[in-house]
Amino acid sequence: MIRLQRFRAKPIITEQIQFEGFAQGSNGFELLDWLNDRGVDAVGDGPFLHLDTRERQDATARPGDWIVIGTEGEIYPISEAVHNAKYEPVES
Repeated sequence: MIRLQRFRAKPIITEQIQFEGFAQGSNGFELLDWLNDRGVDAVGDGPFLHLDTRERQDATARPGDWIVIGTEGEIYPISEAVHNAKYEPVES
């Protein structure tokens, strides 16, 4: 007989950086260097940031998207809408 059980996901804390784009005064080039220093193949293309992540190739970040550093060191982009629905700030 199947016994259905219910679980709640454990709370986790991730580190994230919001991608601002490549305009003057934005963090795009600094973020690009930071990603490449960590072994993530990332390139800028116009306003977009393309990353080859462990999960998929050519994940695209648009200005305003968040770059998430997961619990196992994986790095991937998510949209601001998904970020706002899923995450809340944690006090340092």
